[in-house]
Amino acid sequence: MCSSDLESKTEPVIFESGFGPSGRPHIGTFAEVARTIMVQNAFRELRPGVATRLYAFCDDMDGLRKVPLNLPNPEMLRENLGRPLSRIPDPFGTDPYYSDHMERELQEFLARFGFEFELKSSTLEYAAGVFNPGLKKVLEHYDEVRAVVVPTLGEENRERWSPFIPICEKCGRLYTTVVTGVNPAAATIAYECSGAHGEGKNRVEGCGHRGETSVFDGRVKVGWKVDWALRWFTYDVRYEMYGKDLIDSARLSGKITRILGGTPPAGMVYELFLDESGKKISKSVGEGLTVDSWMTYAPIESLLYYLYQNPKKQRRLY
Repeated sequence: MCSSDLESKTEPVIFESGFGPSGRPHIGTFAEVARTIMVQNAFRELRPGVATRLYAFCDDMDGLRKVPLNLPNPEMLRENLGRPLSRIPDPFGTDPYYSDHMERELQEFLARFGFEFELKSSTLEYAAGVFNPGLKKVLEHYDEVRAVVVPTLGEENRERWSPFIPICEKCGRLYTTVVTGVNPAAATIAYECSGAHGEGKNRVEGCGHRGETSVFDGRVKVGWKVDWALRWFTYDVRYEMYGKDLIDSARLSGKITRILGGTPPAGMVYELFLDESGKKISKSVGEGLTVDSWMTYAPIESLLYYLYQNPKKQRRLY
């Protein structure tokens, strides 16, 4: 964004940080928000007359792919594999739904450190129609979006790939549904729940239902790379950082954002936090050092200083 654009801009400049509420917030969650706020503060110093806003976006419409190791009631969760996180009961029994619990933990977690942000729920945004204009654009440019993503997929997934993932009206699952037809004029897609997802204990099968549904108002969600582009386009996001493992996803999302008529945000690639075996820490698996664990031994300022230094250097934390 050039200086003249900034000086004439009347709406706040949007910074975004994504949170997948499939597991409890950990030090990586804290790091992404903290580092984004560092950049936001620097921007405010450089452009004191330009308002800014930070969105912490929770993709609570994402389906539960595996049962995290550190959560109670694993059997109940296993029965709900493939369903949106916002439609699964809270395994702790303290909140209505799984994602409600994780989002409350996130808000309490970040509020402890005085972080200013606005929580955005994927479920609520889809249901309220916030993404409808962008979804209409995806329909209008369906073949162009496919042309960007399909070459990056394995041969077995190319023919049936669609930017839209319907939520089965019978079993309520994602990922087991396969798009069989698209009607841009009516803004609907036809699908059948005939696929399968996951392996071993995390495998779920489709229920066989066939149907047709609108792409608006939360009846479907879009896949990860398209979802990122949809947010960038809808909110006019101007800055978002991401881990090294998402470089290719960010490039594809940027291309899709341009197809929709938007401009991809500026950003920064950071290195990952690793566990004791050298693998990326994961909320969905239930791993990762907590901020509370760090604060048992050192103050929060030491963690912020640690995060400020060398964000492009891998760290082992366990």
